[in-house]
Amino acid sequence: MEAPLPDLTVLPVRVKGKYADSIPKQKVVTNHFELKLDMNLDVYIYCVKFEPQVHAGNRLLLRKFPEFMAPHLEPKIGKFVMNGMNLFAIKKMDGKITFDLTNPELEKKYSVTVIKVKTISMKDIESSNAKTRNGPIMFLNNLFKSYLRQLKFTEIGRTKKYFNTQTSNTVAFFKIFDGFECSIAKLAGGVFLKIDTCCKLVTTQSCLEVINNIYKQNNSKNKEDKRALVYQHFHNKMVMSNYG
Repeated sequence: MEAPLPDLTVLPVRVKGKYADSIPKQKVVTNHFELKLDMNLDVYIYCVKFEPQVHAGNRLLLRKFPEFMAPHLEPKIGKFVMNGMNLFAIKKMDGKITFDLTNPELEKKYSVTVIKVKTISMKDIESSNAKTRNGPIMFLNNLFKSYLRQLKFTEIGRTKKYFNTQTSNTVAFFKIFDGFECSIAKLAGGVFLKIDTCCKLVTTQSCLEVINNIYKQNNSKNKEDKRALVYQHFHNKMVMSNYG
């Protein structure tokens, strides 16, 4: 829960007079941008089931589906945002819809069933209950994430940090990706988009190359000792998948 903002009456009193007038003025910037929301809006959550089944952790495959599902779903529920096995939309559809997807990029034919499972009100964002407030916040964060994906920014991990992996700067043995850390939150002053610049520093060596080098440098050791050295090298380090 966010800490409440202090009342303006308890803030320090600013110095007035000629001395204060002589101080150079400075521009102040902020990384918090207030959002104006339609509080009468309802958001509908739909569950998606695939046959054959798709693992919820297969994020690379799941990112391909919205484009091919749109012609079947948008006439029913309008524009939608997909997160894992859930869809968020502002148009209500009763019952369920089932359709087949066949596309060379998907490699196989899928039967898709979509059914409404929950309704959340944008008014819930004003709730004092964190669990209730989380519904519309989750929708807004997923909506903003979809915009970033359209701009070719990718979330690496579950960090709310998004990077442009299409371009990078290489320094010595490292690549540097530029990006943004951003999230939407309910604060005492309203609902805000919080955003900062950030960068991701990764080695140009793959994990396989590192493992091969460890084995090569310790060729005289037995297999278990080599595995122990590999474990010691990667322990508590982040490994990032590269899907090309």
